[in-house]
Amino acid sequence: MKAALKWEKDSLFRGENENGITIALDGCNKEGLEPMALLLLSLGGSTGMNVINILNKMQVNYTDLSLQIEGERYNEEPGHFRKITLRYILKGNKMMRDKFKRAIDLSMKKYCSVLHSLDKRIGIKIEYCIVDN
Repeated sequence: MKAALKWEKDSLFRGENENGITIALDGCNKEGLEPMALLLLSLGGSTGMNVINILNKMQVNYTDLSLQIEGERYNEEPGHFRKITLRYILKGNKMMRDKFKRAIDLSMKKYCSVLHSLDKRIGIKIEYCIVDN
């Protein structure tokens, strides 16, 4: 895996992956995502993709999955995360609660490469709910 960044102006950078897909990163949060917000989205995206794949293998019927990710940072520099809360919201049948929980657990313990790349001292809190269709 490779990626590249190019400075554009002020604190704005353009990032690009090997496939030419680009994203704007901006420390001022004006024209792109702040790097720490991008980290939260990367974590949520990684685990969300895991959960969807696992639910599909379990043949769970659902219509939507969304995640809300919240990070609490230390006030002192470098201002890294001390706690991250992941809230999973699945639209489907509440009878599938155990399978949904199992999919989240598998993602967190085994498959989520972004989570396993983070500092182990960051507190990770998991919340989830199922909303009936």
